[in-house]
Amino acid sequence: MDKFTQSFAQKKYKYIVVNLAYYRFLKSLIVKLMELYEYQYDHSSDVKRLIN
Repeated sequence: MDKFTQSFAQKKYKYIVVNLAYYRFLKSLIVKLMELYEYQYDHSSDVKRLIN
């Protein structure tokens, strides 16, 4: 493998790793947001139940 191919492979590998990390970060963020939203939704329906 010559230098160019090697550096290209390293760049590609780094790119994949960064994308995976970014994807996992986004996924966890979305899960947290959904949990928060569901919690608020449940909470508001509990409040409505108390009022009724």
